[in-house]
Amino acid sequence: MSFQHIIDTPLGWMQLRGTKDHIQSAFWLEEEDTIIGMANADVEWRHDAEAQLSEYFEGKRQQFSLPLMALGSDFQIQIWEMLKLLHHGETTSYASIAEQLGDRNKSRAVGTAIGANPLLLIIPCH
Repeated sequence: MSFQHIIDTPLGWMQLRGTKDHIQSAFWLEEEDTIIGMANADVEWRHDAEAQLSEYFEGKRQQFSLPLMALGSDFQIQIWEMLKLLHHGETTSYASIAEQLGDRNKSRAVGTAIGANPLLLIIPCH
């Protein structure tokens, strides 16, 4: 069963979706109208997500410790796990990540995996 929670952030409305126990996606909603009629689920991660996002926007948090379960290929999940290791403000490149994987020629595949990140902001990407 899938659940959702909508959070009002300084950057706009963020929609979190997931299971009862894990967040699977976090996306920005483009229109305020899209939240009309959307009920928030009372799931385990709801309050932690709200608190941690609030702390992040207040400058009090630099990394998240939320129960995540991103859905993707093994390669995508491997890349997203690598991104989670980046420190706040740290940058890297597709080529650098590909080198860490042992094949600099995979930089385009790395970029595609990063572009498919379903947990915007929570897993750093762009």
